[in-house]
Amino acid sequence: MKTKFKKGDKISIKKRFEEMQELQDPFIKKYHQPVLVHATPNSKLFKKILTEGKLIVPEIKDMEVEHSYIERMLGIYPCIFLSLGFAYASSYDFKYSFIFDLDYLKKTDYYKNSISYQAYKAVVQYWDEHNPEYLEILAKKNKMCRKVINKFYNEEYLGKKRVLFDFWKIEKETFELIQKYPKKKELLKIIRKIVKNKYASYPASKKIAKIDCFSDVAPEIIVKRDISLLENKYFLGFYIRGKIPKNIKSILLKDYSDRILFDGKKIIGVGR
Repeated sequence: MKTKFKKGDKISIKKRFEEMQELQDPFIKKYHQPVLVHATPNSKLFKKILTEGKLIVPEIKDMEVEHSYIERMLGIYPCIFLSLGFAYASSYDFKYSFIFDLDYLKKTDYYKNSISYQAYKAVVQYWDEHNPEYLEILAKKNKMCRKVINKFYNEEYLGKKRVLFDFWKIEKETFELIQKYPKKKELLKIIRKIVKNKYASYPASKKIAKIDCFSDVAPEIIVKRDISLLENKYFLGFYIRGKIPKNIKSILLKDYSDRILFDGKKIIGVGR
């Protein structure tokens, strides 16, 4: 999990947002609204999805899951995560993206921010205010924990400190400390309140998304069922960064020739 997001450490939040807007612009011009995206950095997984013709909700029992602890605790995960626009491509250089029409929101749960990020940030801010010794306990677990806590204390975002918390780098350690916290019920109360406040149902979610796409709020969009690609009127096509491997190109031409292919600047047909 941690290695998937290594690009995110090398560019600023401002740069990530600027690239995401650049990738989004052609779709705003063509469809007059943003798109939903599911992305992966893995060529093997991308080819498997193409061959099966669907995105499959993962089964926890069949895999070692090293993320989504908060979502699992709340019963949200396992699921398929979608982003509003190309967040994972711009922030983490994910090569392969599946693109969906915004109206697919009617089949999703829309949260106005990342549940995990908002939850973990709220927890560490609570500890900072009420039990700062717990942040030191977390920092002492390993070098990465120390690095993340130091960033929380010292790095500014929009003129404020204590707002940046790279939870994905130390999620297991943070979640385990939450489980051991004597006032765990108070933390869970905070987390559930966040989930409730961030949720938006359809069609309100579509109106919100049309505004959110121009900001850096990073909505989290959840799908609890498998997503068909071959027989799905909401599935538009693909964004692939860089050169397309020959074996993948052949599958696209064979099974997805009626879908769009985005190269980062132009939207064309797969079959063109």
